[in-house]
Amino acid sequence: MSRSSPARQPLAVTFLIERLTEPGGSERQCVELARALRELGHRVSIVTLEGSLDVHEQRPIDLDIPVIRAGASAFAGWIGKLHPKLGQAWEMTRLGLASRRLARTTLLMPHHYPAQWASFVATMFSPAPVVWLCNDWMYQPLLPGRTRHLARKALRACIIALDGFIARRCSAVLVLSCITGEAVDRGYRIRSRVFRTGASGWASWPASEQQRGSARQALKIPDSVYLVSTVCILMPHRRVEDVIRALARLPERFRDKVHFIHLGGAADHGLRQTLESLATAEGVTDRVSFFGSVPEKIRRQVIEASDVFVFPVEGQSWGLAPIEAMAAGVPTIISAASGVSEVLRNGREVLVYEPGQVDRLAQLITQLHEEPQEARKLAQRGFRRWKGRFTWQRAARRLVRQLSSYQRS
Repeated sequence: MSRSSPARQPLAVTFLIERLTEPGGSERQCVELARALRELGHRVSIVTLEGSLDVHEQRPIDLDIPVIRAGASAFAGWIGKLHPKLGQAWEMTRLGLASRRLARTTLLMPHHYPAQWASFVATMFSPAPVVWLCNDWMYQPLLPGRTRHLARKALRACIIALDGFIARRCSAVLVLSCITGEAVDRGYRIRSRVFRTGASGWASWPASEQQRGSARQALKIPDSVYLVSTVCILMPHRRVEDVIRALARLPERFRDKVHFIHLGGAADHGLRQTLESLATAEGVTDRVSFFGSVPEKIRRQVIEASDVFVFPVEGQSWGLAPIEAMAAGVPTIISAASGVSEVLRNGREVLVYEPGQVDRLAQLITQLHEEPQEARKLAQRGFRRWKGRFTWQRAARRLVRQLSSYQRS
C-alpha cells in the first residue's frame, strides 16, 4: 500500500503495549493502528516488555516502526505470587522507565490495562501528553456474602482510586463504545471520548470461491458442511453457549450439516470443559470444535471458509471480530449487548439477537441458510459498511483528528 502524506503536521506517537506475544486479542487493534498511522506518514514507535510485531502477521511497514523492549522480569513473577497487581505494577514501572526518554518528544498512547501505569511513570518527572486507549472497564462485581470479600473490596477500591487518579492525569481517555464509556466515566470520574477502531479485510467483495475453497481444503472442511464460526477469548460474558444451544435447535432437515468452530484462547480454562460438556448434553459434540489460540493465517482461513459468523457476547466493549467477518463478505449475526451493535443496523449490515435467546439465534442461522440470496445481500452491505467506515486507514485518520490537539509543538 502506498503511503500518503497527512494534511496536518506529522505526529510523533509512541504506543505502550504490555506484551506483543498473542496473535489475537485487543493488542492487535493497537498494532494495526500503529501500522496505519505509519502508512499515513506519522512517526510511530512501540515500547513493550517482550515480543514483536511478527506475531500479528509481518508486514513491510513494520520495518519503519521501532520496537523498544524492556524485557520480562523474573522479579515481577516472584512478587506476583504475593498478588498479581504487584507483579503488574513492577512490570509497568519498568515499561514506563523504558519510555521516559521518549516522553519529552512524543505523545504516549498506553494500550488498555495496565499500560496506563507505565505512562504515569514515564511522565512523572517529565510531563507529556498521554492519550489512553481504554478497551474495557476492568472491574466486575464481587460475589456478596463472604467476610473475606471486605478486604478484597477495600483493595479494589484503592486500585480504582489509583487508576482514576492516573486517568484524570491523561490528556484524554478513548473508549471503544458508549457501553464502556458509561462504566469508565462513572468509575474514574472522568469524561471519556468514544473512538471506534477498524478491521483488516479483503481487497474486494466477496472473497473468491477459489479462496474459500482453498481455505476449506486447508482446514479439511468438506463443501457440504455449513460452517458457523466465532472468534473470542473464552470468558463467561462471551456466551459461546448460545451458539452451542442454537445448534441443537436447528431444524432436522439441515441440522447435521452445520458445524461450529470457536477460535480463541481461554481466560478461564475450566470454561472450555464446561462448554464441551454442554455440547455433549445437547447432542452436538461431533459438530463443535474448539481450535484455541491460532496464528493469523488460520484465523483468516476460518473466516474465509465460514457461511455465517456469530458474535454472541454480552457486555462486550466493542467487536473487532464481527467487523473482520463483514470485511470478508461473511453474513454476520451479533448480540444486541455488544458495543459493535451501537453502529451496525439490524437487517441492514448484520442480524441481531438478544443474548440468551437461542431459539431466535437458531432461527437466524436457519434464515441465512435457506435464503442464500438474502444472505449474500446482507454480506455485501456489511462489506460496504466496513469499507466506508471501518478500515484501519479510516480509523487512523479519525485518531489523528483526536490526537492533533494534544501533540506537543
